[in-house]
Amino acid sequence: MADDHYVIEKSTKDNRTISNITKLSYDESIGELARMLGGSSITDAVVSNAKELKNMAQTAKIIKYILTEFTVIPFLKVFHWSILILEGWWIDMKNFKKG
Repeated sequence: MADDHYVIEKSTKDNRTISNITKLSYDESIGELARMLGGSSITDAVVSNAKELKNMAQTAKIIKYILTEFTVIPFLKVFHWSILILEGWWIDMKNFKKG
């Protein structure tokens, strides 16, 4: 579920190994995923599966962001302070002390 997709290619020229790294566009990424899934025969079904994988990853990232930023973290903060209050703790700005 990376944000970016790269292709790394190696070649040899004049007895030297050359590495080339290319950042892929969305469509190029779909093509590369299809190549990895389908091997030598890239069919419409393979391309469809590659798009589905890419979209599922994006959806999972969005859901994780929403749950983390708008649900889980605020809930944990409220829960944390509620437990401290119920147990009789108070804050004196430097540390926690039992009240």
